[in-house]
Amino acid sequence: MIACPGCGAPATVREKQATPCRTWEAINSGGKVCVTEAQEVVVIVEVFCAAGHRFVGPEEMLEATKEASGWEEKVA
Repeated sequence: MIACPGCGAPATVREKQATPCRTWEAINSGGKVCVTEAQEVVVIVEVFCAAGHRFVGPEEMLEATKEASGWEEKVA
């Protein structure tokens, strides 16, 4: 369980689906551009809050949101 980003109430996270995607990363270094390409699987999750809030998005957003807003992992 995690804390809801909207109100802080306990929230559960459920995997909704997974979808393949192609990613590119470009780095400009010393006048040269290095590009890498990869195939990844993006996991889409739903977050349900005890107060009724619902959020849907990539699982990666949970980590970014946790760092930015102080989400905490809670042991059930």
